[in-house]
Amino acid sequence: LPGTGNISSDPLFVNAAAADYHLSHIAAGQASDSPAIDAGSDTATNLGLDTRTTRTDNVTDTGTVDLGYHYEEAPPSPPSVSALSPSNGPEAGGTSVVISGSGFTGATAVDFGANPATGFTVDSNSQITATSPAGSGTVDVQVTTPLGTSANTGADDFHYWTIYYVRVDGVDTNSGLSNTAGGAWLT
Repeated sequence: LPGTGNISSDPLFVNAAAADYHLSHIAAGQASDSPAIDAGSDTATNLGLDTRTTRTDNVTDTGTVDLGYHYEEAPPSPPSVSALSPSNGPEAGGTSVVISGSGFTGATAVDFGANPATGFTVDSNSQITATSPAGSGTVDVQVTTPLGTSANTGADDFHYWTIYYVRVDGVDTNSGLSNTAGGAWLT
């Protein structure tokens, strides 16, 4: 029926055949906006729907309420680590490591295996800069937030390496020295 709070065109549900009544939203990745967006007669806040969503990307309804079913917002996910740069450093620790991923806001800990990072800064929801502690072997780098701890993946492996020192007691310049373009060779 035409009138306030009604629409007379296709509401553009994302997948009604599969009982998915999310509304089509360009901002959520669909090709067009549903005519039911912001078509209500009051605000989402006044109607108690500002914590629910009609969108596939779970962004909550704001402003004038959308006409249609309002799903509960999906719970946020725990953090996830997708890359380390660099992914290796000396056993003594002290390497500044950029951790890439998602869900880092509110991080309370960064661990290199069983050892906590000697310090870390949450640069953004998708990046942390941490300093590796002393350690050995290959360890998983995990980020902990109030939503949980990142799962172990190959992308979170940090490899510790050993520094070896070689002692040279002397060099016989009469044997094995070749002054050639590009440097000198010792044998």
